[in-house]
Amino acid sequence: MLAIAVEESVNSGLVSHGDLVVITAGVPVGEAGTTNLMKIHVVGDILAKAQGIGRKSAYGRVVVAKNAQEAISKVKQGSILVTIGSDREMVPALEKCSALITEEGGLTSHAAVVGLNLGIPVIVGVENAMQLFEDGQEITVDSARGVIYKGHASVL
Repeated sequence: MLAIAVEESVNSGLVSHGDLVVITAGVPVGEAGTTNLMKIHVVGDILAKAQGIGRKSAYGRVVVAKNAQEAISKVKQGSILVTIGSDREMVPALEKCSALITEEGGLTSHAAVVGLNLGIPVIVGVENAMQLFEDGQEITVDSARGVIYKGHASVL
């Protein structure tokens, strides 16, 4: 029901992809003063969900790298790095990143620990991330919710 309301709002031009909206509802329907549901919703296409590390978000262009050498050569300031996993050789590239996405999971993984130390949002355990994302693709990473959105999304 909420998805239909959001879809109709987009179709009518009231909201756009990337907008942050507050949805309210109540039972019984149509009776004033019965609001018992409030949901904050990001209007947008979800590309992936996994374990978020930290409470930050970032928007940027994807760089897909198989190893540290490739990451170091391709990453620019503000890039969002997508990789299988990270290690200490990758730290010079990670220092330039606005976010990190890895296929390897774990709250104590290298990616999780380094991401927290660098203060960047991290999403770990994204299945098939290396195939799911492409170089230059614009995405928003929301580590508080563990969600990756297509394009720019307004997240808290």
